[in-house]
Amino acid sequence: MNDENLIRNEERTPSERRELASKAGRASGAARRKKRDLKGVIKMLLDGEITNKKGETATRREVMAISLIDNAMRGNVKAAKLVAELAGEVPDKKVEAAIAMSGGKKKGNRPVVIQFVDAGDDGCGQDK
Repeated sequence: MNDENLIRNEERTPSERRELASKAGRASGAARRKKRDLKGVIKMLLDGEITNKKGETATRREVMAISLIDNAMRGNVKAAKLVAELAGEVPDKKVEAAIAMSGGKKKGNRPVVIQFVDAGDDGCGQDK
């Protein structure tokens, strides 16, 4: 954008400012409704049931959780951190440092072992 083409709000009349504010408010409301509607569609799809070849049913949300846990067990550090976060656990600070130093990748074919502690646990067996 060229700053010379912009008109400062102080240079606009009160009626122009009201009109622009009204347009902005309508656009903001439309964007919020669009985001809300998309969120509703995604929730509906996640709660939809699917059936496997054996005839067992599960929601897409459950299948995604199983897949996420499977990836975490295979050594995917990001998946492991997300599983812990979704379960309401906090990664141990030592583990976070080790992950940062290793670049977050597993060594060779050995899976990464990650220990998680409750947010209120100080490691001494007593809650804060």
